[in-house]
Amino acid sequence: GPDSEVCDAAAAMTAATNATNAAPDNSSYGNILAFAHYRAGEFAESLAELENAARLRSDGHGLMWLVRAMARARSGQVEGAREDLRLAREWFEKNAPDNRDWKRLMDEATSVVGKTD
Repeated sequence: GPDSEVCDAAAAMTAATNATNAAPDNSSYGNILAFAHYRAGEFAESLAELENAARLRSDGHGLMWLVRAMARARSGQVEGAREDLRLAREWFEKNAPDNRDWKRLMDEATSVVGKTD
């Protein structure tokens, strides 16, 4: 139910924050923390974490682009959201075309970004 989702989000935020604090140069942890911020409705914090993760990993990553697309869309940054969604789709098709979890996230991001049209 909704209460368990709140607990799960709080636990995810705590775990991601602890991991990021323990290994601040690990962009993967930053991406996960950004996703936790996004899920908590903290879009500015999500975008800030993603900016830091992008500095740590210049080649980008599908999760970074997916979360950034959704956070930008929710923040009114429509063009940037569309570009991030395009980059995520390219990454997804190249690196994980048969992964159902990625497909589910891609579908969610497509829906979120699509609502800005």
